[in-house]
Amino acid sequence: MDADKREKVINELTEKYKWRGYLTEDEIIDCCTDTGLGLVDLDFVCDNIVLRGFIIRDTVEEKKENTEQNENKNDEDRSRTDYDILFRKIIQKYPSMWYIVKYISKIDPPKYREWKKLILEAQNNNKYARDRLIHMYLRNVLKLTYSFAEAYNCDFEECFNFGVIGLMRAIKKYDIISSDTFVRYFPWWIIQTMQRCCSIKNTVLYTPVHLNDKLFKFIIPIVKNQKILECSMEESFDYLEDLEDNNVIEDMKETGLLYGILPAYSYEDILSNEKLSDSFSDNGLFENKMIEKVFKDELKEKVNYYLGRLKQRERSVIIRRFGLEDDRKETLEEIANHLGVTKERIRQIEKKALNKLGRRLKKIIIY
Repeated sequence: MDADKREKVINELTEKYKWRGYLTEDEIIDCCTDTGLGLVDLDFVCDNIVLRGFIIRDTVEEKKENTEQNENKNDEDRSRTDYDILFRKIIQKYPSMWYIVKYISKIDPPKYREWKKLILEAQNNNKYARDRLIHMYLRNVLKLTYSFAEAYNCDFEECFNFGVIGLMRAIKKYDIISSDTFVRYFPWWIIQTMQRCCSIKNTVLYTPVHLNDKLFKFIIPIVKNQKILECSMEESFDYLEDLEDNNVIEDMKETGLLYGILPAYSYEDILSNEKLSDSFSDNGLFENKMIEKVFKDELKEKVNYYLGRLKQRERSVIIRRFGLEDDRKETLEEIANHLGVTKERIRQIEKKALNKLGRRLKKIIIY
């Protein structure tokens, strides 16, 4: 009979744990008392819950923490960073982050080795454990975001968003049997995610991920050196000669990647600055290409109109012979092999089709 009661209590507490993500000591005691279990059975239930790895919170201690300072060293904030100063700096420089910073400042800091109790449950889809891990390390995300955005001239809000994504990935990827602690592990994921996903503010190009690792080492001297930003793009390479990786410098010269990480200029700035105007000029090449494209499109439309008058085999021979689809002209032998006839027969079909099209269209196709 007592075994059935114990099983009933354990099942009830398990359902409550799945729903909320943690249990309290008062809930365990009340559940056992309401079912009529004694102290021996209570010990059995508690041992069973502990063996299952359930998170147990003490509500009495939590209320005490909210009303008076807790002197226990296991509950004190062990961080060496003065986050109040950091929060003020962020709000002053990025006013749009005011609400988020205020929200993060009210979150209880992580307790001593608290992550050890939460990480496995978080990886097993325990919502409370996962949310607590994310929330208590948001201030670390803010700190890394501030340093990253300042160093690489990136948008702060974008960096913060990707930093949170990096923290979530760290929770999922962390190996619980690893010798490294989670506190040392998750900053690496945050920085890596920001480097892979963040874009440099006010630039012309968005570079793919595989190039970001090469580019970010050049961004700091570029954004810190006002002289680079004021000179023409070709002259900018002269200021990067002291950097170590000459191969990457050559790649940047050949592909024009430096053009993408330098600041974007307005049309008025280009017209008013002779150096910028020379750098951005295409010497009319784009205009010539546009005219050529319009001419070819109009010509293709006329040819397709007249080709519609031919039989299917005649139309196929003309298209392949003069490369009207893919600009590849085929020989009589290639067309003959494709259609399964002789070269002489293809020549006859071509001559007959051209006679149908008339002299004017014949000149257009040959052109």
